[in-house]
Amino acid sequence: MFLTGAFTSMFQLDDRRFNRLALGGVAAGFLLLVATFASAIAVVTINQESVSRVRHSYEVVAQLSLLEIQLERAETGRRGYLLTRSDYRLQVYEDNAQRAPATLNRLAGLVGDNPVQVARVLELRQLVHYQLAETGRSILLAESGKSRQAAAEFNAASSNTTVLRRIRALTAEMRQSEYDLLQQRGERENRSLIWLSLVLAATGLLLLGVGIAAFWLVR
Repeated sequence: MFLTGAFTSMFQLDDRRFNRLALGGVAAGFLLLVATFASAIAVVTINQESVSRVRHSYEVVAQLSLLEIQLERAETGRRGYLLTRSDYRLQVYEDNAQRAPATLNRLAGLVGDNPVQVARVLELRQLVHYQLAETGRSILLAESGKSRQAAAEFNAASSNTTVLRRIRALTAEMRQSEYDLLQQRGERENRSLIWLSLVLAATGLLLLGVGIAAFWLVR
């Protein structure tokens, strides 16, 4: 009777230890899975932010290119109108002269979080305003019958292209800054993708480990 009672007591003690071990293993596996899942969410969030920033840089570059095109078309329209008095050339000038300030405003909004680019946009705004005012004056002179004066001022402006050169230099500087940011953000995105792959692989291994442990405990 004594031996039977002792054996039963040892069996009950082992059973209690087994229950604690099983509960601890399941809890540990669950906590690991929660931690891995939280890490995966964090990595995905970082990746989405990187993608958004890359898209933002491309949008800045697109607006810079659009502004350059509009200024060039406005200048081409002005030149063509002074030479031929073509209504089509006048319409080309007016359309692009009206659109350029709106494009510049969108550009300013996009780079509002970058102090260096903000300073460049301020200078660019002054130059664009001056350039459009100069071209607009030529159009008004031509429309009022002062063609010779308009042509003379146009020729003088053409011989001194400092404003246009500075505009092109500024847009080139801004574009290069965005390309540098694109490279940095692309590298950050690649790193986040690598981390996401590692986290997913770790999650798969943990799931496999928890499954094996559960099977072993049940056995």
